[in-house]
Amino acid sequence: MRILWAGWGDLGTRAAPTLVAGGHEVIALRRSPLEDAPDGVIGVVGDLNAPDGLVLPPDIGACVVTLTPDTRDRGGYESAYLDATTNLHRLLNVEGQATHPQPLRVVFASSTAVYGQDDGSWVSEGGRPTPARFNGEVMVAAESLVLESPTTHGVVARLGGIYGPGRDRLVRSVTSGKPTSTKWTNRIHSDDAAAALAHLATADRPLVPDVVNVVDQEPARKQAVTDFIADMLGVPAPPVDEDDGDAGTRGGRGPAVVGSDHGKRVDGSRLLTTGFRHRHPTFRDGYAALLRER
Repeated sequence: MRILWAGWGDLGTRAAPTLVAGGHEVIALRRSPLEDAPDGVIGVVGDLNAPDGLVLPPDIGACVVTLTPDTRDRGGYESAYLDATTNLHRLLNVEGQATHPQPLRVVFASSTAVYGQDDGSWVSEGGRPTPARFNGEVMVAAESLVLESPTTHGVVARLGGIYGPGRDRLVRSVTSGKPTSTKWTNRIHSDDAAAALAHLATADRPLVPDVVNVVDQEPARKQAVTDFIADMLGVPAPPVDEDDGDAGTRGGRGPAVVGSDHGKRVDGSRLLTTGFRHRHPTFRDGYAALLRER
């Protein structure tokens, strides 16, 4: 199958070997030329916010969309996720593209920011999300574009916080002694995020739900994650910031992480029903691998 990856970057690069090994041809769409493209990957230069003159190769069977805003304000999000997604669907639906017996599958990388809960509760894919901030609001609107398209099979993948090589902000925070918190967090290693997107693009249609959370199997309080990293590095555990809305004991691990319930716990079990298996099922597996590679 020919797979278009719109917004090619780190996740596409990580997914490419598996896709190519599975016999797929990958079209990497990005705004700058793709240098040293892996075998089986063809680079296409194009800007979905300025699509005039952009022509996609024919016979695309699936599309993975991993867009990134240029700015972190509402305008940047709307440009990246609403305008660009609208233009992408227009390009995918031109004459000659929809030649497959089933509708072209579009896997859209969204975010668990669409869930506005901040009381430590469990959240799942059922029901319409109620985001608390503009980023989640824009993502919900973009999800609707994908899910309500009459000509494509839309799949929304709500990704948790991605970490991995080149995404080690929390590790650097621990080494600098920056305070942590006891809020609930939900994470996914970049290898698993990429693999999940590739899996959702290529799995048999009956196995793929319209909306799926892409997180690991263990939501965790941020303090538990930073304490684990500190142990691995052999450095002092970060203090807990008592002014960030989380209660805790400043300056030490203690026998257990305690605190008021802020954040949310995202249920990732639906992803497992599609046959996907994590390489790094918990933050301990993922950060141990990351720290070994540093």
